[in-house]
Amino acid sequence: MKRLMSLSAVAGRNTKSRKRNRTEPFSRRDCEPSSPCYVIPDWSSKVTGRLLLPPASLTGPSVWLLNDLQKEGYLIDIGAKGRRLTRKADLVKRWTERYPQQLRPKLLLARYSSRKSDWWKDAHLERFGAFWGGEVAAAKLTQYLRPGVKTIYAAKAILEVQARYALTKDPNGDTEILKTFWAFENESARNEIVPPLLVYADLIASGDDRNLETAEIIYDTQISRFLGEPSTI
Repeated sequence: MKRLMSLSAVAGRNTKSRKRNRTEPFSRRDCEPSSPCYVIPDWSSKVTGRLLLPPASLTGPSVWLLNDLQKEGYLIDIGAKGRRLTRKADLVKRWTERYPQQLRPKLLLARYSSRKSDWWKDAHLERFGAFWGGEVAAAKLTQYLRPGVKTIYAAKAILEVQARYALTKDPNGDTEILKTFWAFENESARNEIVPPLLVYADLIASGDDRNLETAEIIYDTQISRFLGEPSTI
């Protein structure tokens, strides 16, 4: 089946009631991390013809999101065939810019320091339902980077990992655990890695020159090849 890009999100609820003063995707400060205001393109999705949201979730922020995307020219109504994403490269750029500003700070669960800088090489996250992001994920995908910061995405802080690898809580530590927020399975998960776009966004957010070089590799090898395809949701 032809590979398509679909917008995927965790169905959430906007817990604050505020009047909307403007339309701009990915910029609502009153959305919780579980809200569909924060979406991530799922490069590996083979599901077509629908938005990956649980039933009855297309209310509130979900509808706002679709309306915003359409008004901004990212979503085209093609009648009986559904809606098609367009200007995908620009959409990726917008999402990448918004993610570290609007969502990432809300996801941090804990930071730790580690005695061994390469402890991640022996760590297996699969049994904890956790995934590598940022520099470790980039190192696994490209073999180009020596990770400094170790980024883990998980549903909660993983005490077993903390104990096994002698991680100690440290607000300035080199290991961070962030909360997962997407609602789809992706091919990279088989290698304990978050979706490639999230790896890319983590690297860009760091501002580190070596990370920015690696981000370009991730974009060229993992992301750009999907941007020219028509994608229907």
